[in-house]
Amino acid sequence: MSEMIEFIGLGNMGLPMAANFLAARYQLRVDNRSPAVLIKRYLSCLKV
Repeated sequence: MSEMIEFIGLGNMGLPMAANFLAARYQLRVDNRSPAVLIKRYLSCLKV
């Protein structure tokens, strides 16, 4: 898909919603107030 979706804030609601859009193969642009939290939340979602 070529649509871009932007999320501002990846809190308790935003992160699962963003993950669903990624699973549906949408392109995402994200912004969070504190970058360290954004990275920590992203890494916690990876299934390694």
